[in-house]
Parts: sequence; structure tokens; C-alpha cells
Amino acid sequence: MPNKKGFIRVELLSSLNEYKQIIEIVNGGISNITKIERIQNKFLWNALLNKIHLMTEVYCGNMERVNVQLLFHGTSRSVINVICAENFDTCLHGAATGIKYGQGAYFSPYANVSDKYCRAERSGNKYMFVARVAVGTKAQGHSNLARPPINPTTGHPYDSTVDDINKTNVIVKYDNQEFYPEYLITYK
Repeated sequence: MPNKKGFIRVELLSSLNEYKQIIEIVNGGISNITKIERIQNKFLWNALLNKIHLMTEVYCGNMERVNVQLLFHGTSRSVINVICAENFDTCLHGAATGIKYGQGAYFSPYANVSDKYCRAERSGNKYMFVARVAVGTKAQGHSNLARPPINPTTGHPYDSTVDDINKTNVIVKYDNQEFYPEYLITYK
């Protein structure tokens, strides 16, 4: 049952397949994982599902073009509960890391890339979200983009901007209904 903030954090047992799947996704990008929690926020989850449904219609049922992925987002302890309750805030773009590829929420397919954006506590603990992200179509990003540019083929905006179209390490999202903070990893 969600708390008064609208979400719950459920610690996963290391014996669960779900826990092992997250370890596999991390793929050695970070070590010394001490805890993995599943975030349950019905409001944010339903917003993502609705957006995926809409994107599927826009792309004529082609789920490959919607391109839903599990991506990483490094963070600090002070904003964890805010993210769990309200999602990643695209208005705070670059507050800790800059806006090199666009003014949105930053994600990476690689845990070791997102680890660079984590701030360790005195205890040595670091925090990283695994987010479910509807990546969609991608364009090359740059710092002055407040939203993705128009795709000349479709006449509609791209869904994301990236650091490199061919070898993507960073994905920037601009619509907070296109991602969901699904897991929180605590590690040292």
C-alpha cells in the first residue's frame, strides 16, 4: 500500500529472480551493491503506460520505434524520495551535471557512466536509479536544446536527444511521462 507520499519502496531479496535481473543489467558497471529496491508509484507507472500507448499509436503499432529500455540515472540521497514521488524533474536539468546534450533528464544504458553523476555519502553509499524509459526516436543533442528538434522525415519532434547517435552513452528525455524510476540501487 502506498504511503502518504504516493509510493512505496520494496527491498528485493537477493534470492529473487528480479534482483538477479537487475544485477545482470548492471553488468559489472558498479560493484558492492548492498540493496536493490523496487519503486511502486501507481500514478507515475500509469502515466508511463499511457505515454507508451500513445507513442505506439503514433508509430503505427511499431513497439521497436517506441524503444522502451531500462536505463541508469545516478543521484544523491537528498532527492531520492522526491524522485520516487514525482519522477525525475526535467526542470532541474543540469543542476548537478550540466546540460551538454539538452535541457532534460539524463539517462545512460551503462551503469558506469551514471556512476560518475552519483555523490557518495560519508558512509560511502551511492545511489542509482534504474528507470524504464520510452526512448523513441533520437537526435544529436547539444546544450541549448530545451526540447528535441523536429524530425524532417515526420515533421514531429524526435523523442530524445543523445551524445552520439552511433554509440549512445547519454540519453536526454524532455517529457516526464516517458520515464519511470523503477528500481533504486544502493552501493559503495
